[in-house]
Amino acid sequence: MNITLIAPITFDFGVYTIAPQLKAKGHKVNILFIPSLMTECYALKRFSKKIVNRICEFLKLSDLVGINCLSENYHKTAVLADFIRNRVNKPIIWGGIHATLRPQDCIKHADIVCVGEGEEAIIELTDKMTANAKIGNIRNLIIRSGNMEVKDVQLRPPIDLNTLLPFDYNLGDQYVIEGERIRNVEEKDFNGNFITYSSRGCPFRCSYCCNSTILNKTYKEKKYCRQRNIDNIIEELKIIKNKFASCKSIWFNEADFLHGKDQDVIDEFSMKYKKEIDIPFYVWTNPASVKERSIRSLVAAGFKGTNIGTINANPEIQKNVYNRTATTGLYKQAARILKENRVSVEYDFILCNPYEDENHIIKNIELLRSLPLPFKTVIYSLTYFPETELFRKAVKDGIIDGKGQVYSYIEAAYKVWFFKNKTIYLNGVASMMRGYACRTKISGIKFYGLLPDFVLRILISKPFVKLFSLSIFRVMIYPLIGFFIKVIYAILIKTSHFFKSFLRRIQK
Repeated sequence: MNITLIAPITFDFGVYTIAPQLKAKGHKVNILFIPSLMTECYALKRFSKKIVNRICEFLKLSDLVGINCLSENYHKTAVLADFIRNRVNKPIIWGGIHATLRPQDCIKHADIVCVGEGEEAIIELTDKMTANAKIGNIRNLIIRSGNMEVKDVQLRPPIDLNTLLPFDYNLGDQYVIEGERIRNVEEKDFNGNFITYSSRGCPFRCSYCCNSTILNKTYKEKKYCRQRNIDNIIEELKIIKNKFASCKSIWFNEADFLHGKDQDVIDEFSMKYKKEIDIPFYVWTNPASVKERSIRSLVAAGFKGTNIGTINANPEIQKNVYNRTATTGLYKQAARILKENRVSVEYDFILCNPYEDENHIIKNIELLRSLPLPFKTVIYSLTYFPETELFRKAVKDGIIDGKGQVYSYIEAAYKVWFFKNKTIYLNGVASMMRGYACRTKISGIKFYGLLPDFVLRILISKPFVKLFSLSIFRVMIYPLIGFFIKVIYAILIKTSHFFKSFLRRIQK
């Protein structure tokens, strides 16, 4: 069979995992990345006729089209799926996190919806299609019927990660939409940074995260958090290292690299990684997993940086809203260990939380100010993903109606200024802390993103908070600031895309 897999994120884990399993069965597989599905996910019909025609032309020889989708770009992906079904008339299987959270949404626009993990399900599907057999009764799959009613789907157990083939790095079969043309993916598109994973699943149940729904609902009472064998990881990284001379770093893109690995496993990984790979690497983790001995072992192997997740200084918000247990003391302890071992750190900072008051936000800012420099702050806006615990809480409390579009958590730099809440001013101040926190070499002044520390202290003082929280600012001034920043942001993005495309053309 000829199969095309579509993803909105370049080098998406889903298609990178599924493609090699299909190829091993003898299928011809192309991967098409459409970044505008994410970067312009609100522009529901902003597909030019030219690019739609090219996508349809690209798909005309496909026997099956697979689409991976996140919740925040569901609506635009639905528009694309309808285009494909109407213009190309090819069967579409829709997978990804939104298909797992809300299959009833996706079945309206696809022929088949995959709930949960899809590696084994799509093999069974394609085997039956190849044999011209009926495709019903495949676990994890919902087949479109006349009434499009979604019933409980039977799931197979979570897959053994060690049975999966390595990621698909055959760039000859991979394409990306750039502007209004489709081109082959090139090695330089990775910018020297390549991804892999050592585990799948998250052990935590943060209320705002889709992982909590997967644990509590989709794979309830099943062992969803799994580890890969160290040798399998190393063999995959050898492929990357030998294939791409430009590889300068490895990113372990998973919920928590450290969780689920005892010290012996970490030491084994560190020894083999240093001997066989010896390339700087970066991981996701959380403050509770940061232990002195583990960090020292990984640093000896080339560990350079980490993101330790969402930071919050308020126990009542952590427990009652986010369902998290990390304390201020735990953040500071992890920060100290990482600082002493010269590991760069990123902290996620969620803004626009209607359950927070001004004191909560000030405490969060003060926590960031108390952490050892340097570090990077990554700013997000609170997003209510379907079927999560926080989604249900927000619907119950009348904060959202639960029927509208899921807006992306990125681009918080301007979204905070549209936040219809009395804390909008402090959210705006916090948004300006986005970026690197450091001390300048010449003057010794501390900077938190755009703000010098002495300016930040003034901005969060009581007189300033009281003044700039007046309704005239919330109603008139802050939306204008948000609009201005949004325009600047759009111009910068388009300019960046133009120059990248221009440089690529002149290089050829």
